[in-house]
This record gives sequence, C-alpha cells and structure tokens, in this order.
Amino acid sequence: KHSLHLLSLPPKNDSFSLPGESLVRECWRWKDSTLGDGRDYFVPRPRALKAFHSLYVGMEITILFDNDDPLEVLLKLPSSEEGQSAAEVKLLVSDECASMDHGLGSSSKTFVVEECAALSNCARLDVILVLAADKEDEAAKTEKAAEIAARHAVAYHLQQQVSSYRSKDISLLQRTGLSSWLDLPGAIHLDRDSTTTTTTKTTTNSLQKEQCTQITQLAHRLTSMEGPHSISTHLSLIAGGLAPRPNRPKREVIFRPYSSRDAHILLQLKRTVEVVSTTTSSTRGDEGDRKVNARSGRGRIKTLLDGALTAGKAARNEGVVPEIKRLKEYGSDGTPPVALANIVAEAAIERAVKPTVAICVTKLTAMETDTAEQISQLRRRVDEIVAFLANGLGDDMGTDKNHIQLKKMANKLLHEPTMRLREGGIE
Repeated sequence: KHSLHLLSLPPKNDSFSLPGESLVRECWRWKDSTLGDGRDYFVPRPRALKAFHSLYVGMEITILFDNDDPLEVLLKLPSSEEGQSAAEVKLLVSDECASMDHGLGSSSKTFVVEECAALSNCARLDVILVLAADKEDEAAKTEKAAEIAARHAVAYHLQQQVSSYRSKDISLLQRTGLSSWLDLPGAIHLDRDSTTTTTTKTTTNSLQKEQCTQITQLAHRLTSMEGPHSISTHLSLIAGGLAPRPNRPKREVIFRPYSSRDAHILLQLKRTVEVVSTTTSSTRGDEGDRKVNARSGRGRIKTLLDGALTAGKAARNEGVVPEIKRLKEYGSDGTPPVALANIVAEAAIERAVKPTVAICVTKLTAMETDTAEQISQLRRRVDEIVAFLANGLGDDMGTDKNHIQLKKMANKLLHEPTMRLREGGIE
C-alpha cells in the first residue's frame, strides 16, 4: 500500500506570531541559495536535486503509538555505502523533547520512502514523497501515521540542511553572485556520511533539545496534502500558472497564458522529472534490495509530473481552451484585467486541468492494483487465440494478410475492455 504526500514550505509570518518562524525564513534562504530561486534565467541544478532526493529514498520512518495517540517518530536514514550501518534519529511528535526516553508505546507503523522529488522555484519549495506501508492496518490510523511520517522526514532534513548552511563560510562565488549560475558539488549536506561504519550496530544521532523543538515546530508548520487527486490538481495548477505562490501569499494570481515568464515553470517541471529518485524495487525486502534509481520510467511521482506538464501545455493551447484568445491582445508582458483573467482561468481549469487530473488519478490507482498484469494476461490470451485462428486458416503466423486483419480486429475489440480495466470499471 502506497501513499502520496506533498509538503510545502509555508508563507512567511511577518508578525512572527507562529512558532518556528526563524527556521522557516532560513529554509527559504537555503532553498534560494542551494536549489535555485528559479527566476527568469533559471539554471537547472540536477546535481543538488539528486543529492537532496537521495537523503529520502530508502529512508524508514516508524511511528510509535500509545494506544491511538502518536508518540514518537523514529527515522532510519539510508546508508550511502554497502555494509555501513543506518543512523537512527528519534523525535517526539510533541514539543516535549526532554521526555525522549519514555516507553515505546503499544503499537507502531513503519513506512519506507520509495520515491522523492523536490520542485524548487522562486515561488515555492514542494517536496513530494511516496511512502510504502509495512502492513495493512486501520485506514484512518495509517493515513494519520503516514502524514506524521512525511512531515517529520521533510522537517528533519530541512533543519539539518539549514544547520549545515549556517556553519559554512560564505564563498567568493556566493559573494559575487556567481554561485546562482552554478550547480556546485557539495551543496547538499549528506548527514549520513558522518555515520559510524559498522555492520552490527545501529548508530543513533543525538539531537539537542533546541534542534528537536525546531524540527517539531517546522513539521507542524509545513503545508501538507495527501492523495493522488489533491496533489495532481496542485501540480497541474502550478504548471498552468494558476496556483497561489507561498512566498507571495498576498499577491493575486493572474492567469497569463501568453506570458513566456509564467510558462517558464514548464521548463522547471521538465528538469524536475529528469531527476526524480525512486527505488529500483517496489517491494520492501532486505535493505540491499532497495537502491536509488534517479531515472525510473514507471514511478508514481513521474506520473504526477508528466500529468502536470500535460495540463500546463493544454491550459496554454488555444485548441483546448479557446477562451484564452481573449487574453492574446495583452501579449507576453501585459497584464489582463483581473475579472477577465479569472473567467478565462476557470475555463482553463475545466477544459485542461480537471480532465488531465482524472487521467492521472486513474493511472495512479491502477499502479496500486494488478491492473497492468491483468491487461498483459488478457492480451497474451487474445494473441494465442488469434494465432490459433490464423493457423487454422492455414496462415503463416505474422506474415499473412488474414493474420494481420485478425490482429487488427482483436486490438479494436480489446480497446474498450482495456480502458475499463485501467479505470477500474471491470475486474
């Protein structure tokens, strides 16, 4: 059973009335410096993104419960080398880090991060995770535990990156502004590299009370969404230039389908797709069976991002959304009236975003079942029947015109049941 999670850096709180505000602001600065701010002349940083993704993929997260109340979060960090032990980090769900040595609770739920991607631009930092649960359990409890696991995994790594970033001296490249044009090695702090190498003992990272508090506060501050529909909708709106911007929450979103600047998000999404990190195996066997693959063709996150790209292109396509022609006179740099832009935006959502999201959700739902195998078995069986009929007519299989016609007829008849299988309409 897999669950999809998207965690976003929240908007800054200018009144500093919310806990963890200083760390939130430092995360925004770290994001701009390390992963890029995505401005007009966006420079892809695949090396930094791959390194950031590698912190998550293969990570085990265990939520310990006291009855039905989540108590502790145990993070087992992926090791960078074979034979190296995994570091373990213990956190409390609450802010009371002083009581970290209490009992282990009455039950637990473990998840493995199988996929990760981060979308970083001038407006946002979104981290997308795919978690695999270790066992079937009560749905509500599993969903609650998975959200807690995703929040604390992202909060922990962001806090660790910021902590490392604080301790670094400002380089000459940073002072001159040249670092924003470069994808420099070592930009991401790989905290697992400091783990003691041993094959018999798991190392426990000791966090100071202040660090625990910061991580807990950030975990609660992160904006979270779960599930294929909500995440696919969110990413599709971003790709279409229709989504609010977390770093500028007071700025009104105006749909500008002819703006080359707004369309730049499509390039950023393409670059993100190229460095999505997944495990090579979707099963959770021995830890050695889970290796990071930076270019998986069948990943859930890739399906989400590909869908978002499709929606973003469709929202700017006059053939799909003819209403955008009403904004053409404002060109690439002009800003249309808000009322008109909102009307056209609604049309783009109805015609481009919602249909694409529906297709994406169908694909992701099929990944959770054996639909693909069922379709393959169906096609193999039909191929056998076609070959039998062709041979019965005395045809040389695969070369005779009768066999080709039978194959075309079979494919035509298979189309509807195949589509219904993918949509979950039949079993």
